[in-house]
Amino acid sequence: GLSLVWSSKSSGMHGTLSIWAAELDGGGYLTKQMRSSARICFGHFASRSFEAPKGVRVLEVTDKGAAALSQSPHLSAVVDVLLPHPRHYRLVFTDKSAVPPL
Repeated sequence: GLSLVWSSKSSGMHGTLSIWAAELDGGGYLTKQMRSSARICFGHFASRSFEAPKGVRVLEVTDKGAAALSQSPHLSAVVDVLLPHPRHYRLVFTDKSAVPPL
C-alpha cells in the first residue's frame, strides 16, 4: 500500500498534487521477526490527484538460501552493499506551512 506524505489540498497551491510513500513493511509478527526478503523503494510517488497513484512498484530482494520462515543472516549486508543509502541529497522543495512542515 501507499501512505500520503503531502498534498496541496490545504496549501493554497493552484492545482492538485499529492506525494505518496510506499509502505514497505507488511506488518505482523512474521514480517518483522523472520525476514528472508526485503522491499526497497527508490523514492516517493507523485499523483496529479488526491488519490494514490496506481501501478507503483518496489524492488524485493530475496535470500533464496534462507528457509521460508527464518531470518536471513546475509540479507541486510547484501542490500547495504548493492543498494546503499544516498551519501548526499539536494533539497528541491519545502512547505513550511504544511502540518507537519514538509
